[in-house]
Amino acid sequence: MLTVAFAATVAACSSTGNGNTDVNTPSDPQAQVLAVTPVGSPGQPLTASSGLTAAQRTVIRDEVAWRAAWVSIWQNLSPQPELPAVDFAQEMIVVAALGERGSGGFSIVIDSASRTPTGATVVVHVTSPGANCMNTMAITAPVDVARVPRVTGTVTFRERTSVSDCR
Repeated sequence: MLTVAFAATVAACSSTGNGNTDVNTPSDPQAQVLAVTPVGSPGQPLTASSGLTAAQRTVIRDEVAWRAAWVSIWQNLSPQPELPAVDFAQEMIVVAALGERGSGGFSIVIDSASRTPTGATVVVHVTSPGANCMNTMAITAPVDVARVPRVTGTVTFRERTSVSDCR
């Protein structure tokens, strides 16, 4: 129910950006765009009420870490959704958690990824509710999870922020 209310609130609001560059165009001219495949619904967080109460950005490259992360994400839900299969020889998982928030209206989505000479850059879009937004007063902990082609090297995260304008 909380997820439905959260999704309805996000859908009813428009976002105003902070002036960052187009996230679908890598800022490094040597960067190559990587496919980002959401584990949940495209353009929406995987869940608004995860068990991840602290903000985090994580790259997962093996089954053991993937299973542990999945259990942590869904620790507040029983039964937990089935663990999606991942071919870690070809893919890696990226997790972006916003951390605990005192109300609804917050969102986090993995927007894009690009291969760089030293690894990859992942762009995460964080949306906060504006002053005119009506939000649930429940504690939320939004998280998004996506599959990205496996890369070696360092994965860095870049954050893009916006505030919903719910007029």
